[in-house]
Amino acid sequence: MKISRFGARRLIWMLVAALALLVGLHEWFQWRAFAVRFPVRVDGHSIDVQVAARYLERLRGLQGRTQLGPEEGMLFVYPNEQDLEFWMRNTPLPLDLGFFDSRGALVSISALEPYETRKTKAPRPSRYALEMPRGWFAKKGVAVGALLDLRSVETAMERRMLPFSSAPDPGKPEQPKLVVFGASQ
Repeated sequence: MKISRFGARRLIWMLVAALALLVGLHEWFQWRAFAVRFPVRVDGHSIDVQVAARYLERLRGLQGRTQLGPEEGMLFVYPNEQDLEFWMRNTPLPLDLGFFDSRGALVSISALEPYETRKTKAPRPSRYALEMPRGWFAKKGVAVGALLDLRSVETAMERRMLPFSSAPDPGKPEQPKLVVFGASQ
């Protein structure tokens, strides 16, 4: 059976459209999964967080969010410890930001002002960053040295069907520093 040139082009365009639809559906499902909150524990306190583990999720962060419950936040998960920087572009909420190392130990807490474009940097390489409503860390008595329960992070990542290991991959090179959401990788 011979296919005309016109028929071959149509077939190619149909295959491209089908592929684009499949990719779009995959991304849509991933984005919907991103909107779900998962329970995570910090220093024994249970909170509900959105887990930002993919590049576009970290890029978006809490931009445009006008409300956040008192026990709600966003946990940014990176593949390895790295120099992290955050800013508050397009983020109208006052937040506290905690940086955690690969063991889950809190290394610093910073207050973030709405719409601030100056970057807040982790004092040393970190693997996790947790944004919570302003004052949450102080109200709960969570201070430097407190632990992020990595088992609860692993459970959240599994429920999102995203790969996760609490031990960073030593063979994986550091990712280049890129500006995202208000965070840079």
